[in-house]
Amino acid sequence: MNEIHKSDLYIDDYLDKIFLLEKSIGAKTTYKILEPFPVDTEDSLSIQKAAKTIADFVGLNNLVFIVAKTKQKSNVGGYIELNNNENEVFIEISDNISKSQNAVLAVLAHEITHKYMQINAISCGTGPLLEYENEILTDITSIFLGFGKLMLNGYEIVKESVNIVNYTRETIKIGYLNKKQIAFVYRLICAMRKIPKNDMLSGLSSEAISEISDCYCYEEDYFNQEFHNNKFQNELVESLINYIQTLQDELNQINRHLELIKTEYINKTETFLDIKQQNLKNFYNDLRTLNQYDTYDPCLIYLITIKNRRKIEQMKIKLSQEISDAKEVKQNLNTITKLDEKKRTKKSFLKKIFNKVLRN
Repeated sequence: MNEIHKSDLYIDDYLDKIFLLEKSIGAKTTYKILEPFPVDTEDSLSIQKAAKTIADFVGLNNLVFIVAKTKQKSNVGGYIELNNNENEVFIEISDNISKSQNAVLAVLAHEITHKYMQINAISCGTGPLLEYENEILTDITSIFLGFGKLMLNGYEIVKESVNIVNYTRETIKIGYLNKKQIAFVYRLICAMRKIPKNDMLSGLSSEAISEISDCYCYEEDYFNQEFHNNKFQNELVESLINYIQTLQDELNQINRHLELIKTEYINKTETFLDIKQQNLKNFYNDLRTLNQYDTYDPCLIYLITIKNRRKIEQMKIKLSQEISDAKEVKQNLNTITKLDEKKRTKKSFLKKIFNKVLRN
């Protein structure tokens, strides 16, 4: 297990991973939490028994876990051999953490979880790019399986060294999730499983309890026991339905306004335009009739001119009225296109403008 420093919570990612686990192995878990237990880190037999206790807790009692303390790479707490299908599984524990029973239990829980995941085909995928994601999933799976207390108590150890010359203090973190992230995932899984508070906190170190307490700022959004209530779920859906219906109502209102505009104004304006276009055509026809007489008789021309003059005057009067009507409609249309939103929705305002000119 590598030491990873991350201060932020990636809650959506945790939820996705827990959702995956619940679908895959939720029915196989007992919803119990393995209580921390003593282990003599100087006694290899005691460590073997600890590994067996952890493995048996998740149903891996058909396997024999053989644990050895060896030197590991920097910031690596342990290693498990997964490349064989034998009943014997080899685990190595870094000698850097071997003196801390909490750290040993946390490393064993993490490594045995790797084996459980292999058997149950739980993975984010394969390849170097997903290696880190799989380690995060392993930490979360370890908590999911009931090793949350082991992980919380053993997430880090402090090594101190004192000599005549100087004093050194080294903090070694176990796992890929930091203490804040482990506490959040543990608290979330306990809430999901309705674990009583006393059961959730028993056996935890004071530091671990403090980390759990810091998670209560998320109580309403993630640890709310109302989430188990069907009524609460229905109310959530109802609230969403109300929003959707509100949007539907608003769109219906717009559609009604649009239909009103079409019926009362656009259609009437189109009818108005058709009538006026026909009148315009009639005026052109009348214009052509003014010069229909082909004559050189001065007297006849005189009489035609008198006749045409009267006809033209009458046509101009009619045209003036047509022009006036057209200008008024045009102005009203200009007004509509420049109205603010409040005025656009007022039926009475629009009707007042058009009723004067758009009448049968």
